[in-house]
Formats: sequence, structure tokens, C-alpha cells
Amino acid sequence: MKKICATFLAFLLLFSVNFPSFAATSQLCEATTCFDDATGKNCGTAFQAEKVYREPMNAAIYSNADAFLLSIGTPKNVVDSLDNELKQTIWDTSLANGTTKTYAGMETKSFSVSPSGETEMIPNYISPADMTMQVVAFQESDYNGYTQYSIYSSFEWKKEVHIKDDAFAFSLPEGWEVTPGKKNLRIHVYDDLLHQWTVAMDISAPCEAEFTGYGFNGFGDECVVSALYKGTAYTYAYKKNPSVTNMIKVGYAHENSMGGIHFPGGISIAIGPLSISFSSSGGANITTSEDIFSF
Repeated sequence: MKKICATFLAFLLLFSVNFPSFAATSQLCEATTCFDDATGKNCGTAFQAEKVYREPMNAAIYSNADAFLLSIGTPKNVVDSLDNELKQTIWDTSLANGTTKTYAGMETKSFSVSPSGETEMIPNYISPADMTMQVVAFQESDYNGYTQYSIYSSFEWKKEVHIKDDAFAFSLPEGWEVTPGKKNLRIHVYDDLLHQWTVAMDISAPCEAEFTGYGFNGFGDECVVSALYKGTAYTYAYKKNPSVTNMIKVGYAHENSMGGIHFPGGISIAIGPLSISFSSSGGANITTSEDIFSF
């Protein structure tokens, strides 16, 4: 009996060493740029730690989100086409902010756009078969007399990847400004055991911030395992120029170094009006996807 127990304990130890588990907390954006909510501008460096939430989604919650979207004028074909976790994030955000929404528009893309504007495969771009992006927006109550929107930008990986050191960003045109304090990136991971998507983390502090948008990089240890991932970022933004176009640029950068060698913090983000650029440092190899969406 002692021999059997010793063998069993040795097996458990081997399993715990070779198979990483999801941690209860995740360190994000270590020694990266923070921002001042009052201005939307960068303000220095800070350490940001986020609590991890792993709450399973279910059909009843999806049904609540669908009913809410229909109640604010979202066409049924749009509701049916929206990603379930995106709809859940919209529902959660609406409950948290207590705002009245009116559907404004949406667009889905699963291809990359070249600098010339032509749809094509581009070297170092994420394959259209590997990722889908989606944007949906709602008109909110005015902000200081300006027309305000809530804008949700999402990505979904169609293959299993690690995204620990990846980056995601979005930016509006000149004439828009983000509303201070209202932004977040929620990441989901597919749980093979439960056969459902679960919330891996909420990242409330972007690593890059400008008047027209935000960037998030370094998603943390919750995303180190190769798996299926999706994420939804939201921001509230208002039109300082009433005639400015309703569009947003969304970009994703994947740290894709060869041989399983990863470079933490190897992706930097620069944001300008309707402009996003990613750059690597420390030898990281990256692939990207960047598109302009209308709403």
C-alpha cells in the first residue's frame, strides 16, 4: 500500500510540473506606460496587476444579452451575427454604466487590408483564416454636450495559439476623443474540459493611451498556454467635430517567434488619429492584422 501511495504522489508531482494551470491572478503591463484619465495622455510607467475572473457563460445569460440588444433597436440579423461573448460584454458594460443605448452600426472582417487598400495576403500579416475581427457601436447619452458612442472592437483566433505577449489596439479619426475612464479589454479562453468559453481576465489599464484610442500589450500568464482565445475591447468616445466619420481602426499583433522562444514585452504600440503601428524589440518576430471598420 505504501508503494502504491508513493507511486501515486510521484505521478501527481510529475503532472503538476509538466502541465501549467491557470493562475488565480495575472500580472499585466509590467513597467509599461500608464495614462491620465483627465487628458487621455501618457503619464509615465506603472505596474498593473489584474484579478482574473473565470465565470462560465451560459444560454440564459446569452438570452438576456440578446433581449437587451433587441430592445434598443439592434436588428435581429445583427444580433444573430454578433459573437456571443461580445454580446455578453455589451450587456455587462450596459449594466455597469447604467446608460441608455441606441444601435448605431456594425461590421465584421476576416481579411487584411494592404496599405494600398486592396484586399490581399501581406507578408507578416495574420492569415485571414486564423482571425476574425468585429466592431459594433451604440449611441449613448451626450457627454458635455457632444454626441457620445460606446464602441466595441473584438478579435477571435480560429486556431490554438499562445497570446501572452500579444497586443491589441484601436484608434478613431481626428475629431473624436475618448471619454475618460471608460475602457476595458476582456479576454476569453476556450475551456476544453467544460466545452465552453470562460472569461480569463479583464484589463482595465491600457499600456498606451491617446485622445483617439488605446493599446493593450502583454496579456499575462493566463494566456501563456496554447488555446483558442477571443477578446473584446470597449471605449466610450465623443465627437468634438459633428461631421467626423464614424469609423475606427483596429489592430492586432501576435508575438510569433520561432522555436517556442518568446520575448516578453517585445511589442510596442504607437497610436495616432485612425493610425496604429506595432514594432518589435528584443528580437521578437510579430505578425499583425489591421483594418478600418465603419459603424
